[in-house]
Amino acid sequence: MKYNGFDIPDEIIDSYVDKLGCSIVDAMQAYLFDTGKTESAEVDAMTKKAAVAGVGKIVDAEYKKTERKPRERKADDDKLMIMEIINDAIHDNLDSNCVIRNAEKYIDFIYHGNHYTVNLVKHRKEK
Repeated sequence: MKYNGFDIPDEIIDSYVDKLGCSIVDAMQAYLFDTGKTESAEVDAMTKKAAVAGVGKIVDAEYKKTERKPRERKADDDKLMIMEIINDAIHDNLDSNCVIRNAEKYIDFIYHGNHYTVNLVKHRKEK
């Protein structure tokens, strides 16, 4: 069907009339608005208002946030072993007391009166 110089599929017009309960002319106009083939001051104003305030705020929509289950962190056996090796090496070779701040991350120690920290970082594979 032709309306304002545009071809509009009859099936879509029929579905608009059935779903919206409007006239054929209103259904054709709604199709042109939905597809962006025509402009309306009312549609533009509502689109701007929705963009500024957020669509959910305008229609008072309630969104349920799903609860996340707590994330369980697995111990990295490789990092634990490396930290143990570093700790043993510092004890054996530097005669310094080590403090393991985090079992997989930091070792603090003092050498010749200066404080040092070893920070073990496992890098992710590049994609």
